[in-house]
Amino acid sequence: MELRCVMTPVSTIDWYGRSVSVIFFNGCNFKCLYCSNNDFIRRATSLQPYLREKKEKRIRKNKYLFNWDNIPGIDNNKLIEFLKEHFGINWVKTAIIEKIDDNKTIRIFSEKNLISIKLNDGKTKAILTIDDVRTDELNLKMKTGRLKVFISKNKLNIISNPITPIFIKEKVFDIEEVEKQILESKMFISAVVFSGGEPTKQYDALEHLARFAKEQGLLVGIETNGYYPERLSKLIEKKLLDKIFLDIKAPLDDAKKYSMITRGGEDAALRARKSLELENVDIEVRTTVFRPFSDVLGIAKDLEGKNCTYVIQQGIPENAPEGEIRKETAFSRDEMVALARSISFLKDVRIRTKEKGEERVNFSLFFSYS
Repeated sequence: MELRCVMTPVSTIDWYGRSVSVIFFNGCNFKCLYCSNNDFIRRATSLQPYLREKKEKRIRKNKYLFNWDNIPGIDNNKLIEFLKEHFGINWVKTAIIEKIDDNKTIRIFSEKNLISIKLNDGKTKAILTIDDVRTDELNLKMKTGRLKVFISKNKLNIISNPITPIFIKEKVFDIEEVEKQILESKMFISAVVFSGGEPTKQYDALEHLARFAKEQGLLVGIETNGYYPERLSKLIEKKLLDKIFLDIKAPLDDAKKYSMITRGGEDAALRARKSLELENVDIEVRTTVFRPFSDVLGIAKDLEGKNCTYVIQQGIPENAPEGEIRKETAFSRDEMVALARSISFLKDVRIRTKEKGEERVNFSLFFSYS
C-alpha cells in the first residue's frame, strides 16, 4: 500500500500536553480561503512527497556532551546544540535553563515546553525527559573532580531533522516506511496524529496506520474538516480513534457562508455538524480567526452543552493561500483574549497565539494555564 504524505516524527504542538508524531496526508476536498497547513498543502500539491529516511548518527563511544557543573553557565550552548541536533527541538534556543533539587535536576523550559535531565542516586546515569515523556539515559563520569555527561554509542534513537520533510518528484511513500518512522519515534511520543490535507480522504491507509499505532500502545488523533463523519464513526467503532481535532470555520447554521469559506460543497456545514455529534471520542474544536472571519460566538453557540474543548487559533495572514486575507493584520493576543471572553458560556475555551502558545480561559480569574 502506498501513501502520499509528509511526517513530523516528534511534535509538541499538535496535541496539547503530549509529544506526538504527525502524518500529513496529501489531498483535501476543500479549497478554503485560509488554511493553517497551507504550506504543506502547497508543496505537496506541486511535488510528490517522499519522507526522509531516518539516518542514525554514528556516535563514537562515550561522546562527551557537557559538564554537569557548568549548567547553567558556560556549557549552556553545548546542551542546547545537543538537544537541537539530536531531537530537532528549536525552542531551546530561547529557553530558561536552571538547576533544582539540590543540583540533581537540570530544567530547560519555555512557556509551553519542558525538558528535564535528572541524576540517579549513584550519579552514574541521567534520565532525559521531554514534555513528561522519558526518552533515554545519559552516562556520567567523574573526571578531575568534575561530573561530565556523555552519550553512549547506540544509546539514543536519534532522529535527523525531525521537523524538516523533503520532497522528491514522482515519488510516493510505501506505508511500511511510515510504520518504520512511527516505530523509530515511539520512545519519544505517546500518540500519532493524522492531519492534512484531509486524512479521511485516504481511508484505507488511515485505518491501517491507526491500527498500527494502537498496536504500539499509542493514542490516535485526527485533524479533520469533518466532511466524512461516517468514516470517523467507523474508526471509533473499531476503537482506533481517541481524539478528533475538528476544524470549524464558520457557524454551522449558515450553510451558505460555510460553503463560501471552505469551497467544499453545500453540505459541508451539515457534515461537520454530524462529526461534532459523534460519541465515544474526545473532541477538540478549532477555529482559526482572521479579521473578516472571526464569528467565534456564532460557532460557540453550536458547541453549547457539548463536552468538547474550543480552541481559537490566531490566524497568520501571510499563510493564507490567496486573496485579501493576506493583506490583513493578525489579531493581537489581547484581541484574542477579548474574543475568548465573549463566549463564557462554554466550559473549556482556549486561545492559541504565537506570543504565548496555548492558554486556557478561566473566566473568574481571567487566565490559568493548563
